[in-house]
Amino acid sequence: MFIERPIITEKSMAQAQTGVYTFAVDTRRTKPAIARAIEDLYKVTVEAVRIQSVKGKVVRRKKGIGRERDWKKALITLKKGQTIKDFALPEEKPANADASRAAEDEKKSKADKKTESKDKS
Repeated sequence: MFIERPIITEKSMAQAQTGVYTFAVDTRRTKPAIARAIEDLYKVTVEAVRIQSVKGKVVRRKKGIGRERDWKKALITLKKGQTIKDFALPEEKPANADASRAAEDEKKSKADKKTESKDKS
């Protein structure tokens, strides 16, 4: 497969909610090939494919200056109502989780204070 990985960023997750998914793909592939690969891999219907060629950054390494490899970004638009599971947002924790976390932190701080006072004596 030449779909290298899904790109999971804040921006791509926001786009995924509107039905546009972002992937890093092989630089030699075309839009029709990318569309077929996504359809086969995720069993969805692709409406549109937009691609961007991303130039590699110049970086400093131990032995001098180097360059990261170039890569291609594919923005895949799916048919309405279809989703890709790799882009599913994690479920939100209940509101009580913050209160219980605060209580745990308070217990830890009290325990730390007790150990500090024992260490001094």
